[in-house]
Amino acid sequence: MSKFKQFWKEQYEKSEALTWKQMLEVRKIIVDGLKLGISDTAIMDELSNRFKKLQDRSRLETVFYTESHRYRTKELKRQAKREGVVKFKIDIRGDTCPLCRKFTNNGKKIFTKEELVVDGRSVPPIHPRCLCVIIPVKD
Repeated sequence: MSKFKQFWKEQYEKSEALTWKQMLEVRKIIVDGLKLGISDTAIMDELSNRFKKLQDRSRLETVFYTESHRYRTKELKRQAKREGVVKFKIDIRGDTCPLCRKFTNNGKKIFTKEELVVDGRSVPPIHPRCLCVIIPVKD
């Protein structure tokens, strides 16, 4: 397994505050809310109300941010596919971590749609709270 995949799996398997069943429920609430056009704030409020017993709200916020980012990336890929785009760059944002810089060759690497899936999950996000976004590349 590559160092990237190993790091990625370790980050997403750290779920001290949420059980796997809760994680699935959280993802469903996020995706359903985004599909309906509900604001991020309203979705986060719903998650906070639903999971009041969780002591670690920051973990819930991290899951929300990361999974909503993943959903938006998937939607962008779908739109790009309809327009015939098959290649992407990853725009590294903010105070980018070394993992993102290495994975994207400092934002220079061109990816196919298939390369932007790791263990069945769309990337970016490459790690929790990742700021990187995909940019369609036209030939």
